[in-house]
Amino acid sequence: MIDRLISDEGYRVRAYKDTMGVWTIGYGSTRLYTRGLKSYPVSKDTADMPRWEARRNLIIYVDTAIQIAREFVKNFDDIGEVRQCALTMMAYQMGYGLHEFDNTRFFIENGAYGAAADEMLDSLWGTTQSPERAKRTSLIFKNNEWI
Repeated sequence: MIDRLISDEGYRVRAYKDTMGVWTIGYGSTRLYTRGLKSYPVSKDTADMPRWEARRNLIIYVDTAIQIAREFVKNFDDIGEVRQCALTMMAYQMGYGLHEFDNTRFFIENGAYGAAADEMLDSLWGTTQSPERAKRTSLIFKNNEWI
């Protein structure tokens, strides 16, 4: 999952505005951490971020994304590791925005994984914001295997 996120996010040493106009740096970081204790927003004035620090932040954010994904569906522990990772990757990208996928949640909680994957694609994320990433992630979720 970490390798997939690194590939999906790409590494940027300098802050940039992502497709949603949010200042971002490293591997999709929108917040900077100092010793893992404090969070500061990324801005155009953010100092360059070395790759080791970007990777550390990615690991910190993945931990948060797991918690967001776990809160998203009641049966998180029962859907299998690969599907858990797919939901975590979605949460890494959109944070609590994942919780807006009401139809996806309904289908996951009722074991209809193909329909859940289709609902992922039938969203702003899947049609406009990140269509290629959404296709990969939904296919991973649907087939319960890495591609």
